Amino acid sequence: MKGNGIGVRIGRGGFLLFSMFFAAAVLVQVFMAGAAVFVNPVNWGKHVEFVHYFGFLVPLLMFIFALIGRMPRRYMIEVLAVMMAIFLMYLTANITRTLPWAGALHPVIAIVIAGQAVVLVRNAWNLMTKKDIEE
Repeated sequence: MKGNGIGVRIGRGGFLLFSMFFAAAVLVQVFMAGAAVFVNPVNWGKHVEFVHYFGFLVPLLMFIFALIGRMPRRYMIEVLAVMMAIFLMYLTANITRTLPWAGALHPVIAIVIAGQAVVLVRNAWNLMTKKDIEE
């Protein structure tokens, strides 16, 4: 670990924990959308509300912990890419009256975010376990 200080370890550990939480929250969010489609439309409200608990806040905290942990720049770029994808999710959910086809991109972007979340966890894990040699 480059710079073995306690701050670096805390930063990287925090990044790992928040990346794991984010990945789990994305899976719950997709589950709620499925519950709204296949079980009961009342679950749309839960789907819409839940994202506000993790959507931008958790990636922002991940970015801060990446800075504290002096993590490689690509980690911060990956987090910013997640934040951009989340912005696109909000856009596609709210622009469907003007551009109806944009709503169809919403689940596609969800797949991208889920993939990004898994990559973030894997990279953070590798960095914490010293498997990341490109540091």
